[in-house]
Amino acid sequence: MRFLDIVIHTVCVTIIVTMGSSNMTPDFSCDLNDGSTFVLKDKKKPVFINFWATWCGPCVGEMPDLQNVYDEYKDKIDFVFINCGGSQSDIDKFVQSSNVKYTIPIGFDKDNAISSKFGVRSIPRTIILDSDKRVACDIVGARRGEDYVKEINKVLKK
Repeated sequence: MRFLDIVIHTVCVTIIVTMGSSNMTPDFSCDLNDGSTFVLKDKKKPVFINFWATWCGPCVGEMPDLQNVYDEYKDKIDFVFINCGGSQSDIDKFVQSSNVKYTIPIGFDKDNAISSKFGVRSIPRTIILDSDKRVACDIVGARRGEDYVKEINKVLKK
């Protein structure tokens, strides 16, 4: 087992143990870059929530891998990429200036209310919820796509 795998597994297990299996996550809704609204309580599948910002180098660095993960799993789980403090204009500039064609659902957290509900203190941070909206995994820091795929597959097997 690689060191990074051990760290991710330890963080995920620690979160599950400390939060308990009955702990529900805070509900939220946010406007998305495509004009729709993401409402957590309406989701029936597991949910992948990524907190990020356009000014965060590690966040931007993992986005191409996250786009690939989204493309592969968007029919199996729900995704939302919460932009912390950014505006629609910031997101539009980011998407238009990228060499990657981003289709990921980007949500706006202009006043950081959503990230505060989740206790986000550093980004990137990814929280994967099971279909009952319990935290299955909580990852702080940038990862490779394959690391996220492993965690998603664990949640889907439950």
